[in-house]
Amino acid sequence: MAVMAKKRPAEPEADDTGPLVITFRCDGDLRTAFENYRKAQRVPPTKTDVMTVALQEFLREEGFYPPGAD
Repeated sequence: MAVMAKKRPAEPEADDTGPLVITFRCDGDLRTAFENYRKAQRVPPTKTDVMTVALQEFLREEGFYPPGAD
């Protein structure tokens, strides 16, 4: 008897009104550096705070942040 896989539901339309949830995994040297950085701070930032600043800096260097800045 053949079993058919269920079709995945369509991705919802982009909603610009709420936060974008991104799952990020890292291991090895990157994980170690990430945790060492957080632990070295007087008040360790949340993982979300660290990733937000890192993404902002990356997008700024690539010319995409802030949006519309030319």
